[in-house]
Amino acid sequence: MGMAIGIEDIIMTKQLIAFVLLSATLLHHASGAESNEPTVDDIIASGDSVLTANDHYRNYEIEGGAAEFVCDNLRVRIAANAEVVSVKRLPDGKELLDHRSPSLGFHLIGRGADPIPFVSLQKLKGNTYMVVSKHGSQKVIFSVTETNRYIAFRIESLFGIPRSSNYTLAFDIQGDHRIRPMPLDYMTFFEGHDPLDRCFPVSWPALWMGNNNYLGEKLPRGGFALYYDGGDAEEDEVLAHIWANENLPHPKVDYKWDVAGVRRWMSDWTRTFADRSSFWYSHVRGRDEFDRLLPHINKMGIREIHFYHWTWHDKAHHCRVKKGGFFLNGRKDLVDFAQRLSQLNKNLSLHYNWCEIDAHDPVFVGSTPRKDLADWGSGRLAESIGKDDTTLSFIPDPGVELPSREWHNQPPPALNHWVHYNFIHVGDEIIRFEEALNTEGEVWLLRNCTRGVGSTSPAAHDQGAVAKGLLANYGVQYIPKTYSPLFHEMIREQAELWNDTQMSNMNYDGANPHYWSGANGIQIRIWLEEAYKQFDHPTFYDTGHGCQLWGHFEHYMNAFKKAEPVRMGFRGDMGVRPRTASLSRAAATVDEAHLRMAQVASVKHSDFSMHIPLHYPSDWEQYGRFDELVELVRNWKEVSPRLSDSQRQRIRKTMEPPLNRGFTSEWVWWLRKEDGVTKIYPQKNPMTRREGDVRWGCMGGEVGWLTPQQYITFGQSLELENPFHQQPPQFTLRVISKFDYQAADNIPLFADLKTISNPTEMKLTKAANGLAIEYDNSGRGVLDGKQAALLATWKQSLDLTRHRGIGMVVKGDRSGAILLIRSGTMRRDYPVKLDFEGERYIEIPNGEAYWAGSDWGGPHRCPAASDIYKPKQLQIGIGFVPADTKVSVSVHGIKALKEIDAVVDDPGVVINDGAGKLVVKGTLRSSQWLDYRGGDTAKLYDENWNPIADLPVTTSNYHVGTGFQGFQVTAENNPENVWVSTRFITEGTPIIVTEDRP
Repeated sequence: MGMAIGIEDIIMTKQLIAFVLLSATLLHHASGAESNEPTVDDIIASGDSVLTANDHYRNYEIEGGAAEFVCDNLRVRIAANAEVVSVKRLPDGKELLDHRSPSLGFHLIGRGADPIPFVSLQKLKGNTYMVVSKHGSQKVIFSVTETNRYIAFRIESLFGIPRSSNYTLAFDIQGDHRIRPMPLDYMTFFEGHDPLDRCFPVSWPALWMGNNNYLGEKLPRGGFALYYDGGDAEEDEVLAHIWANENLPHPKVDYKWDVAGVRRWMSDWTRTFADRSSFWYSHVRGRDEFDRLLPHINKMGIREIHFYHWTWHDKAHHCRVKKGGFFLNGRKDLVDFAQRLSQLNKNLSLHYNWCEIDAHDPVFVGSTPRKDLADWGSGRLAESIGKDDTTLSFIPDPGVELPSREWHNQPPPALNHWVHYNFIHVGDEIIRFEEALNTEGEVWLLRNCTRGVGSTSPAAHDQGAVAKGLLANYGVQYIPKTYSPLFHEMIREQAELWNDTQMSNMNYDGANPHYWSGANGIQIRIWLEEAYKQFDHPTFYDTGHGCQLWGHFEHYMNAFKKAEPVRMGFRGDMGVRPRTASLSRAAATVDEAHLRMAQVASVKHSDFSMHIPLHYPSDWEQYGRFDELVELVRNWKEVSPRLSDSQRQRIRKTMEPPLNRGFTSEWVWWLRKEDGVTKIYPQKNPMTRREGDVRWGCMGGEVGWLTPQQYITFGQSLELENPFHQQPPQFTLRVISKFDYQAADNIPLFADLKTISNPTEMKLTKAANGLAIEYDNSGRGVLDGKQAALLATWKQSLDLTRHRGIGMVVKGDRSGAILLIRSGTMRRDYPVKLDFEGERYIEIPNGEAYWAGSDWGGPHRCPAASDIYKPKQLQIGIGFVPADTKVSVSVHGIKALKEIDAVVDDPGVVINDGAGKLVVKGTLRSSQWLDYRGGDTAKLYDENWNPIADLPVTTSNYHVGTGFQGFQVTAENNPENVWVSTRFITEGTPIIVTEDRP
């Protein structure tokens, strides 16, 4: 007999052999030799060993063949080849699988590869099973628990599967949407961003995290409960049993956490959040301002007061309340204010920038930074340095790589573009470097260093000193290492603040750093779970990220629909906004407010709110129609419960996808109370041209909706469509400015060709006193440059605050392309569609105008937050080119035009070449609004909608029929080159709201 060999020796030997074989394969590829050697994905697909499987399962009694799992209303059958072959509803036995596509059950997904199936199912002991790859090298051991209401699958062990962020484990069932998964831990993901729309496949993208955290604590491996959705009430009962019985996180309660406890909690929670109306308070002007706002807030029936981050947070330290300003005594005043709100039957909500550690944080950084700040790897100094040295020699530990800032769904060294990595922690000093050289060598050179970053101080460091590369969100905020004491200390600070104030909603913002941890948010999932377990009162979860990540399980329940049946937008985008005028955009309109509230009512939401805008001025006391907005919110909130389902659906049908910060729409629903009856009128607002106009809406930006309009000069004609019966059209006009292209104080914008940097494929040449642009798109598809236009750049520091118009001479080629001039870096754009041939003078009144044109602007191109009228650079190029098209255009005489205040006497509207006419007796000036909503007067407002006068109106046959009609804006003094924005409006048959609707 030979010497006995232990199972551990066999495993180690097999793993070593596999490692050597794989290394040889990879080295062969690296050498550049011609070879048909398989890739790693090929090896996995073939079943050959990547990491040889651990064989301890052979101690079990293995039974091959199919397995069947049953609960009260599901019977699931997995075949011997590991595919899910049947999911039947009980008791009627209806098959729920779609057999047109295979239900793979467990399978692997390689980056960019086809699914890699497991091909064998084997039963181990008890309720434990195993699926095995083709040649037995990859295995997943999982347990199955059958309960009355659901079947729970939990991963117990993984063998032979690379712990690489390039591989995802998944479980898929193709069938009826009522077969639903419920995650059982933060490692488990599912398709669908809406928490009420969980669907297969379930996936585990964070296999790289391993079995234990760095403290040696066991990590969850992943699991899900499978159940049949038999309707809202039945599903909520299933979810209650899962929540109570599967050791899921839950808040601190003083009663037993069982199914009865879940029901009790959900009753309290849904009662607390039955009304989601809020007042978002972003720019506090003095402590007494809230007292002036309070009567208006009460009139609207607002339940939640939301403070933006900078109104309460002392950025020096996580969750510290700033002293001075609104909360004079810091945290004490915040707690007192929360208690005051509670007495007023209102809740407190705070905007919270998640997980940030300021570079000057006195507690977590100070003069001795914490050792558990998130890092991308460690090493040591190759040479000693003095406190003034600006070059470091760094020897990384084995396996450490310099990260790259890309958008990757995986851990470092791949980071997303928000996270910067150019920080080194040595001793008690943090150093920022600008470039790293020789990073493939043994010693890296970190150059152009800034010493003593943040609150740390420059110091000398010896050769061999430990150095650690830090991560910084946006390059200014450090991040805690996941699972670290610092990580949990920050969670505790948040929970204590939450509980001390009995806060109803801490709105998570700035959650971008969670991407650095890979797997689309593992770090924030762990944070949410640990924080949620410490909350002792009902709370609502919300985030700019837009989805429920983990924890806050109330959001999985159908009862959640009572509080938020449809997610209308991120971070409360649906609220009415009293936005005052700025250089960048006109003041908000009451039409916009009606549409916002109509959208809320159309989906039976409760978020009838007002939000002081975040990114633009919003002096509510200077907004002339503020009281009207307050009344409007109250009326919509009172009327909405009385709308019938068919009435809601009538409104909803006019709201168009995509749903992003609200729907887009061509309609405004205007609520009016007439003779004691509430009527909601559908308005074509504005009437639109045959093409080229945009809808109401906003996609992807945080700066609020766009008000659709047409920009014309006095005397210019429009052809607009009325979809309703014959009627006198309403309108809103805003006088902009007059321009004189020959004025001496215009600003020439074109630089010398030699100063222009052109990194694109465009060809730029000098043409007369201007520039010729050519681009050959032959044989290519459409070039749509809305996010990345072809632009050449020149440096020019300018003040365009009184020169917002642009004039130029363009020689078009009728290519259908878009010539683009951009001021600054935030897309203050001036586009010209090349739908003409030959030279033409083009004038664009301001950078706001492009939002109104569907060719380049519109809801898909939300305006930038900044004014961008003091640029340091200008750009010119091409924004759009049709497929298989050559562009050849020239432009010269580009000028920023001085704005000249305009005066307009007796403005009027001419319909269909004089068939009808309206004249307003009075004078309009630049920035003023003229609003006509029928009758014998029109209201004149200043730029912020403060009333100036009621002006008399005379009409002659002033009406339009159904279909396209001609419009012309005129004035008695025939003003030349004066721009005006217009919205003509007609309305249809109203919704009549009864007073006794339940």
